[in-house]
Order: sequence, then C-alpha cells, then structure tokens
Amino acid sequence: MRLRTHIANSPAVVDHRLDPYRDRVARLLDSDGRTAGYLLLLTQVWYEARGPWWRRTWSAGVERLDWFAEVLTDGEWLHTDGGWMYTEDAVAELSSGTFDCYGREFAISWLTGDEAAEARGRFGV
Repeated sequence: MRLRTHIANSPAVVDHRLDPYRDRVARLLDSDGRTAGYLLLLTQVWYEARGPWWRRTWSAGVERLDWFAEVLTDGEWLHTDGGWMYTEDAVAELSSGTFDCYGREFAISWLTGDEAAEARGRFGV
C-alpha cells in the first residue's frame, strides 16, 4: 500500500469531525499545569494506490490529522517530532483534552491570536 498526499484535479475532501482541530496550536501542560511544550495540528488528504503500477488507480481521499510536538524537559527543548493520526483516534484523544506523546500524557490548552501565531512560528509554519 502506498499513500500519497496530493492528486492533481482531485475533488476537495473534508472530514468535518476534524474541524475543531484543523490548523490549531496548543500548549502542552504537564501534571503540575506547567508548560511542557507545544502541539501543532494540520490536516492532509491521503490517497491509497491500488492495482499494478502500469494500471494504477487511487482511492477516494481521506483527510487525516498530522501532529507536530515540541516537548520540554527540565527547561531544555528535548524533542521535536510528528506523525499522523487516524480520524477516530484523533477525535477521541483530543476531545478528552489530552495528548499522548510517546507514553507521556499532557493536558491541552488551545491557543488563539498572537499567542497561537508565536507558537506556530516555533514549527516554522
């Protein structure tokens, strides 16, 4: 199975379950309520390749949530990473107000305005 994030002239694909999280930035809070990092959420449409390469077709698009996290430890930036989440998993986890980053669970505090723009800048977006 090969996945692709863009097909020319493809119809727009929007999964409205992701609307509350689309292009959002959050502060990650540790168990004491202190800032432990930042989380950036973006969406992409993925397509699956089907059939042999000489007669390849692509599946209908599916919108997925990409995440990028920058996590603090002892006042130093320890880790920056990212990945993608299936929609059902993303909605279940984020609607609970938490984000699990490699076994560390953080509370989420959504950012807006200048604060969100500044946090997005940390990720170069």
